[in-house]
Amino acid sequence: EKGDRFLALCAAIGADPARTVYMGDDENDLPPMRLAGWSVCPADAHPAVRAEARMVTAAAGGRGAFRELADLIREALG
Repeated sequence: EKGDRFLALCAAIGADPARTVYMGDDENDLPPMRLAGWSVCPADAHPAVRAEARMVTAAAGGRGAFRELADLIREALG
């Protein structure tokens, strides 16, 4: 279950799940997306994931979606 693994990873690195970003594209990504502070999915994600994500990238998975997200985070952090 990805939700449990997400929480375990956050605990291992000392990250507050509510202050994390999680990007996923399929239904099994929904549990950690619901636990993260900000959920993102690529444009071609499963419809159920797109419906719940707080942000949908313009790019598809494997076509620059992660780069798009990384650039937005870097820009926001200045």
